[in-house]
Amino acid sequence: MGSGVTPRQMQRVAHATRGKAPAPRLDSESGCAELAAGLVEAGASLLEALDAAGAAPDTAFWLRFRDVDDWRLVLGGGRLVRHGPRIAHSRIRRILAESARFDPLTMQLIGVAKPDAQVVRILRSALRTGPGIHGVRIRDNVLNGVRVQEAYVYRVM
Repeated sequence: MGSGVTPRQMQRVAHATRGKAPAPRLDSESGCAELAAGLVEAGASLLEALDAAGAAPDTAFWLRFRDVDDWRLVLGGGRLVRHGPRIAHSRIRRILAESARFDPLTMQLIGVAKPDAQVVRILRSALRTGPGIHGVRIRDNVLNGVRVQEAYVYRVM
């Protein structure tokens, strides 16, 4: 069994969190199932809004690290990152500010990944959803020799 994706590796994938507030716990076993459902729905709504704005990412998924009990929504590739991560973050921030339908999603929970990021390559090697918004849950799997503790995939192309 391979080693898991570490929080350090996630820092390379996702935008560094600037706020000091910890990410919410999404584990249904810890009694936060409603929050998880709310974030899953908010993530799907954000993906729809990005698609409609012409900034469709090729990859979109929630990734969880049990050792730190932390989730991040990872968006990457496609038209979203065409002009770099700074512009991508600006577009996401602008869309989040437009509507309360994205609550409880915040910028602290969102990372922008390069198409060649390790976690994106790993998911892409094991799963292709095609366009659209899907809901594929991955739990305690080894993908291409790397342990993925838990992920919720909307899209991997």
